[in-house]
Amino acid sequence: MATYLPLGVVCAVLFVGKLNAAPEEESTTDPVPAVLGCINLTSGATWQLTIDAFDRKVGSYPARITAKSIDWYDSSNGGHDHFDRASLVLTEIFASSTGGVTFQYACRAIR
Repeated sequence: MATYLPLGVVCAVLFVGKLNAAPEEESTTDPVPAVLGCINLTSGATWQLTIDAFDRKVGSYPARITAKSIDWYDSSNGGHDHFDRASLVLTEIFASSTGGVTFQYACRAIR
């Protein structure tokens, strides 16, 4: 009897595996960056991210990439961004004198 996994689970496993793969030390070409499509489930706003694990960047911003998360500062809007690799949730944090605001996005791998 065959066991079937939901497509989302398969995509998440493949995506996390791709981000966890260490770049080859002697490679002369960069691996293909991963692309995420994210949506704010409250507002419907969408966002596309390109994560380059080889250069340790998200888009053009330097990122701290660990086995559990990816963190970066988006200087264009002043937001601190945190991507949880296990849950595929992106959190944007904006500080302010009145307490700030946080936005969460559900993400999926595009490629």
